[in-house]
Amino acid sequence: GMRAADSIIRRVTDYGGVEPEPTDVPKFYEPNAISVVLPGGVQFLNVASAFRFASDGSLEEPPPGGRYLETANGETYTRIDVDAENVICGLFYCGEKRVDATHVSALIGLPIAYVQNLEENYAAGDVKDLLEYCLDVKLNAIFHAKFRDAHRAMMEVARAPDEDARSVILGPRTMDCIAEEAMFEFVKRYDHDLPHYKIPKAA
Repeated sequence: GMRAADSIIRRVTDYGGVEPEPTDVPKFYEPNAISVVLPGGVQFLNVASAFRFASDGSLEEPPPGGRYLETANGETYTRIDVDAENVICGLFYCGEKRVDATHVSALIGLPIAYVQNLEENYAAGDVKDLLEYCLDVKLNAIFHAKFRDAHRAMMEVARAPDEDARSVILGPRTMDCIAEEAMFEFVKRYDHDLPHYKIPKAA
């Protein structure tokens, strides 16, 4: 038994004198959440991706190569972290309004472009409360239980190795066109869950 164990150890640790090249650890966007109610009834909420929690440095700093958006409105503070790939990787909230951590966790791992021109409106000074902006009824689709699956399917197409490979899957249409069509089909498929969206009816 000891000889067998020794043989296995040598097999998995013997690199022929050459250490293997390090590989990048993939970014895991599944969210972790911490939510507590502080004395005085104020809720503190921290929802972030697993890699954001594990990243070097303080969570008070922007993610490496990324940035954050923040609003402070009276007793309410909200911050959204965006990583170097323009993906939402963290949300911090402190305020008297009760926020469902599971619900807002749906934002983590999604490109910020999904959030109806958030950065453009934020830069223009038109976003007074990030949390209210993100929870607007117009964004109900991205909080749907099946939306993350639809997003992953679109990302699989977008990550095809080259344009020729994508053209085999998509045909002559552009990725923007495909994304718009996919979202339209998603809303049509789940229109009973998304009554605030108006789907044009064929004449």
